[in-house]
Amino acid sequence: MTSEVFVTLVDTSKWMTFSDELIDADGKVWKASWSGPADGTMHPMTGNSSEQLGDNAVKDVEVISSPNGSIQTCRFFLSAEKVKFSEKCITVTKSGKKSTQFLVYDRIK
Repeated sequence: MTSEVFVTLVDTSKWMTFSDELIDADGKVWKASWSGPADGTMHPMTGNSSEQLGDNAVKDVEVISSPNGSIQTCRFFLSAEKVKFSEKCITVTKSGKKSTQFLVYDRIK
């Protein structure tokens, strides 16, 4: 990925709504959004994603299920100053291969 803009529109203990625009290494733009209950239940994402997402506000965990059988589990962290939002994601493929990704976002508003 060369850049990403993640916009949280609603983030409460009961509901989550966000939009995401990512540009990959080939310059392709990927847009997705999601809105649903923050209780961990899986609901489809929209945009060029055919994934299912579940957000659990109580545990600060998000799970993404892809049609290829991979499952990504992300844990969220907010800095004490509330200016950096980080997530540590572990993806497990259908064949059992694991990969870890750590993302840090700067809050601009």
